[in-house]
Amino acid sequence: MKKSKSISLKRILLLLLVAAILKGVYWSVESDPLAFSRFVKQYKRNMAVSQNEYLTYDKAVFARVLESGEIDFLDDPLYFRGEPVHFALMNVGKFKKDEEGLNWVDLDLKVVNPDGDTVMLKEGLLGKGGHLELENDTAPSPSGVYIPSRKVITGIYKVYLTIYDRIGGESVSDSGTFRLR
Repeated sequence: MKKSKSISLKRILLLLLVAAILKGVYWSVESDPLAFSRFVKQYKRNMAVSQNEYLTYDKAVFARVLESGEIDFLDDPLYFRGEPVHFALMNVGKFKKDEEGLNWVDLDLKVVNPDGDTVMLKEGLLGKGGHLELENDTAPSPSGVYIPSRKVITGIYKVYLTIYDRIGGESVSDSGTFRLR
């Protein structure tokens, strides 16, 4: 008889613990209504990358091409009007091959200004030019380039880049923000 009381007590304690945890989650969502939507958005993004069986990438980077031709990767991307903004996904692969042994890479680039307006939307940028043979079926740094005119507004811009495997039918996407002065 004592044994069943202790089991019941354990169950009660477990239920109380679960209720406390759930109340804490509920409270955090109540205090920050966007917290749950941010959690779901990040979860979906992580799952999209991790569930993609074939096409993956290492990281997204902003870069600047120096006058010497060298590439400078930027931790805190700051650009000036008229300066090309380079956004790349590093080491995207493994792309599938067609019957000729070629891969087919394509990309979309979208840029949104501080007011939330889309200032650039280019789809299928590589087209047939992306139908080529890739070493190890990997594109080392496919990138999109946005060149803001000298008249655009300054502030924080958001860029979205999607890389497609036109043969395998898969894609990977990432986004980032940069400051424009």
